[in-house]
Amino acid sequence: MNRTPETNQEVMESLFPEWNKYPLNSLIPVVTKYDNADEPIALSMLYIGDDETVIAFQSELKGGHIDIETMLWIEENKSNLCKDLAMSFGFMGLKGNPTMNTLVSGDNMVAQNELINALYSINHLYLFITDKDGELIKVKQIEWNHEEHIAVLSQFDFRTILN
Repeated sequence: MNRTPETNQEVMESLFPEWNKYPLNSLIPVVTKYDNADEPIALSMLYIGDDETVIAFQSELKGGHIDIETMLWIEENKSNLCKDLAMSFGFMGLKGNPTMNTLVSGDNMVAQNELINALYSINHLYLFITDKDGELIKVKQIEWNHEEHIAVLSQFDFRTILN
């Protein structure tokens, strides 16, 4: 019998069961669908931070305000047959202003379309930040407004996104 995760650590481990296979300083997205009218689709991201990033986020726990800058852009896929979606989160106000990046390859159009559909559907996303041993340091809810990124999102083919 599956039990419902009770702690943020357990939620992270259930969303990213293979977290320990991802490289350090990687940002991994996952889209989850729910039978919930308020939040039928969720976008969660896992960041496995190095010691410097972990220290920066631990210091945030002690107070202080940070601004989060989100950016999307398109990179040419190495096959030149599709587009890759690049995403970045910059944390202004933390020591070193850490930046987290991910690239969602167009080679896996199903996963890429699922992510793009989620980006059109959500109002916020969840960022789970762990240390290299998988211990959860912080969960951040990041506000998301797809209209701010429409210039990039609109460059992807709607026929594949909506299927």
